[in-house]
Amino acid sequence: MIKEILEIPRILREFIKSPFVFDATALRKIKLAKRILIVGCGTSYHAGLLGAIFFEELSGKPVRVVSASEASHQNLNYDLVVVVSQSGETKDVLEFLRKIKPKKIFTIGISNSKNSLLSRLADFNIYQNVGLEKSIPATKTFISQVAILLQLALMGNKKNASLHESFKKLPNLMEKILERQEKIRAVAEKYKSFDKFFILGAGFNFPVALEGALKFKEAAGILAEGMLAGELKHGPITLVDKSSASLLIMPKDLRYWENLSLLLEIKKNGGPVVAITTEGNKDLDKIIKDVIYIPKTEELLYPFLATLVLQFLAYSSGVLRGYNVDKPRNLSKAVRI
Repeated sequence: MIKEILEIPRILREFIKSPFVFDATALRKIKLAKRILIVGCGTSYHAGLLGAIFFEELSGKPVRVVSASEASHQNLNYDLVVVVSQSGETKDVLEFLRKIKPKKIFTIGISNSKNSLLSRLADFNIYQNVGLEKSIPATKTFISQVAILLQLALMGNKKNASLHESFKKLPNLMEKILERQEKIRAVAEKYKSFDKFFILGAGFNFPVALEGALKFKEAAGILAEGMLAGELKHGPITLVDKSSASLLIMPKDLRYWENLSLLLEIKKNGGPVVAITTEGNKDLDKIIKDVIYIPKTEELLYPFLATLVLQFLAYSSGVLRGYNVDKPRNLSKAVRI
């Protein structure tokens, strides 16, 4: 798992240098699509949630995201379906694709395997090309899926030149985060005995909170719940006390002050808090002891940086708690490429 986390900056750099190429049919289908559905399971589902936010923010197209286990039961009134599966062998995903095949809906498959069943069932395929991922908790493949979905959302959108340029700088920013491993490991050490975690994010960072919570469950055996930051006050805050830790993803963006208000509410109720925020923000040092800083970038790109922190934090927590982070119990993974 740690090997694959450390590969992420290089993989993203290679993706930027050699982006995927569309054929004319796929390009036309994406540009003309009015209703888009994204389907995936687990980590791929979380990538889809983030992809939908990218699409709606950058193109204004309505996008729905459904878990593959539920997708077959939906009213499939869509003209484009994007199916995300790291292995390309996920049973629920394949069953969904077989069901919609007769409906002639154009499908794009995103996977890390050129020899998978998904690659044969989808009308057009985008391959992640990140190499074999042996660890069951997906790390580099999640980042790759999110990068691909961002590029899909950016297609034909020339107004976002600054976003393109900022995206190119992401590998360097990620390397800066990985240089701070000891700081992140120290936070993991402090909270390794906690079995209850709330991971909170708003806007672009809500799917990151869900994915971070999944990593804590898989790699560290911690019952982590990812949720919209604003939802904590609508019931779950009754569980906040000194035995439950909260991790707030709160870069200095448009949602920052809302998140800060929530942080103060959690602290008032006696709950310890870890915050992920932007470099240069000194507001939190006076309020809490555990702050992890990420480099400044555009609002849409903070999820990439926050994800990397959460992956390393979950990995470190699992190692410190004596878990087999690569092969969590009861889980398996198809890794054929």
